[in-house]
Amino acid sequence: MLRILALFIMIMILNAEPLDREEYIEQESVIEPLEFIINYKFKLENDIPYGEKYGISIPINTLNLAWHHNRVNSCQIDVAEKYVNIKHFSHYTQAESRAYSKKQYQYLLYNLLQEYKSDVLECLMLHESRIDDINLSINSESRTNTLVTLKAYVLVGFDSGVLNLDLYETLTRSSGENSHSRR
Repeated sequence: MLRILALFIMIMILNAEPLDREEYIEQESVIEPLEFIINYKFKLENDIPYGEKYGISIPINTLNLAWHHNRVNSCQIDVAEKYVNIKHFSHYTQAESRAYSKKQYQYLLYNLLQEYKSDVLECLMLHESRIDDINLSINSESRTNTLVTLKAYVLVGFDSGVLNLDLYETLTRSSGENSHSRR
């Protein structure tokens, strides 16, 4: 009988959740700026929209935009959210907590960039856009092909209902090589 009781107690201990593994949610009104790369393409053929592609990516390695690149424009977008909910776990170490919070910040900012796509695109177009327009006439028949492309390196932050976008110069491969050439 004691063996069965001891076995039952061991099973209960192994299946029990530790008491210090509590989660709690904090409401934060400020998210420090994080780096994103935004790409946009829109195509017209003979004045008919053919398609668009809106892509947001998070660089695997930090680009250090604020230190190594020139800021060329900034925009503020009013959003409905005045604060964001961030989940924390009491059993995380300080490093784990920072990493998990950063992942949540990236996710929340990514979702805001998706939700307010038209405002983000307006900001990007004020900064830079490249329009390739090809007109072709064959046997009195005119064909047009227009392609709008945008690429932007952006620091995105959040402050009490305002999405802050800082746009940085887009470096081409050749300009990057020139800046690191030997003398």
